[in-house]
Amino acid sequence: MLRLATDEEREQVKQISPISDDAMVFADDLGNIAAINKVVEIEPIVKGSGKKGFAEFVASLELLLAQTSIPEYYFSVAADNEQFLIAAEKWGADKVFEAPVYRCVRRLVKDG
Repeated sequence: MLRLATDEEREQVKQISPISDDAMVFADDLGNIAAINKVVEIEPIVKGSGKKGFAEFVASLELLLAQTSIPEYYFSVAADNEQFLIAAEKWGADKVFEAPVYRCVRRLVKDG
């Protein structure tokens, strides 16, 4: 039966992936645990064809988020885009996972 996770189970999840302080963490008696995070993501970030201006664009987005009390955001970097990953890490971004992962969506309510 689904229940709120114990503090120990919350800590177990934190060892796998960062979770926000306000995350809802659920568990069952079979050892299944899941965290439901409310996160902000900028997805996609599309770089224009110009050679300059992208860093300023991202900085403007970050300023907007910071001014609205949003402390962090998530974004994806393609596993084969080493140049973007290096730039993101220089900006101060942290990789959430070391191995490439697939990002999936499951739509619970269908349109129409």
